[in-house]
Amino acid sequence: EISVDPYGPEEAIVRIVSYCVQGVDVSENLERGLLETNLDLPIGSFALIGRDVFLCYSLLGKTTERRSLLDAIAAVANTSDEYDDLIVAKFGGKTALERLNEEESDSGE
Repeated sequence: EISVDPYGPEEAIVRIVSYCVQGVDVSENLERGLLETNLDLPIGSFALIGRDVFLCYSLLGKTTERRSLLDAIAAVANTSDEYDDLIVAKFGGKTALERLNEEESDSGE
């Protein structure tokens, strides 16, 4: 997901969010692990909302060039994909792709 929100009178924040894992088993170990991983990530940070883990990255919109935006989108997607299976293996849940495939199967596609 990509959103653009105002930031002050003449600026905007571009937020890139990737669903990483849904339905994770929330625990102190998960929370600590996500925070520690955030320290090592080259771009973005993990967030936990309910039982879902997201990877989020924000940048200033006014000075962002097209190539930088595309690179940021790719970096968020690749990082989320790199970590999703690791999180599922350790804390349960399903990757966003697994959930999407389930939804398609349930809808008869």
